[in-house]
Amino acid sequence: MRGRPTGALQALQRIKHGAFVSYKASRYPVSLRLEPIHRWLYSLRSYTYDPRDFESLGLGPREDGLVSRSETVPRRIYCFWTGDNPLTPNRQRSLDSLRRLHDPDGIEVVLVTPKNLEGHLVAGHPLHEDYERLHVVHRADYLRAYFLHFHGGGYVDIKEPAASWAPAFGRMDRSDAWLMGDHKPSRYLSPDFPEEDLERLMRRTSPAHIFQCAFIARPLTPLTSEWWARVNDVVDSVAEDLLAHPGVGRRGGDGYPLRWTQLLGQIIDPLTVKYSDKVLHDGSLRLSQRDYF
Repeated sequence: MRGRPTGALQALQRIKHGAFVSYKASRYPVSLRLEPIHRWLYSLRSYTYDPRDFESLGLGPREDGLVSRSETVPRRIYCFWTGDNPLTPNRQRSLDSLRRLHDPDGIEVVLVTPKNLEGHLVAGHPLHEDYERLHVVHRADYLRAYFLHFHGGGYVDIKEPAASWAPAFGRMDRSDAWLMGDHKPSRYLSPDFPEEDLERLMRRTSPAHIFQCAFIARPLTPLTSEWWARVNDVVDSVAEDLLAHPGVGRRGGDGYPLRWTQLLGQIIDPLTVKYSDKVLHDGSLRLSQRDYF
């Protein structure tokens, strides 16, 4: 029978726990400084997509002979406000700033709310029957997939922009890319996957991902098609639990069946790895991190 830890052992355990807590608290700010080095190293030895590494997600192989796309991307940026409450003052100021910045370039900034959502839906492609049971944050995640697949154009969180997106739209038009966004500031912003091997791979491949608060997409590409299909598959998989525990409050409430990144990061990040040659990174899509709420 083991005895109680000695005073020395207890002290060591406290030191170990304190070191772990300090590491968790410091790794993100440290990674912000080291991320450019991580991206450079990744450029020297990037990952080649292997569907076996994503078997648990069922991504499958890439199709051969993917068709290039070169049509003009719609000059439209969508923002979503999925609750019934009015925009907060900071969000309203950010929306006004977005519109003032892009109006001279002929780029429409569209705020989609519960009041006008129906008018943006494509005939024959309704929202999932459980859409209204999703938490308001997950509704916005769901709508990103819908709008960028069926409509294309841009999506942005309602935050103050760093610059007009006109040059980024132009760069997108000159390419055959399917998706454009800024780099993630840190590999630790990759969502938590249940499988440790997949989690490590996603952190390693973070230079291929995009920061999901702002991006531009061509409509109806294989990437957006998979994104849209997988979002609906996830909602299908939790439909029974959503019926009993719809999303409420700040994080969904007791019994809410979806993890916070399950409808966005855990879907789009692997797809940007799968189709990395069709993803562009552009720092002009960066947004201000001040006064978010």
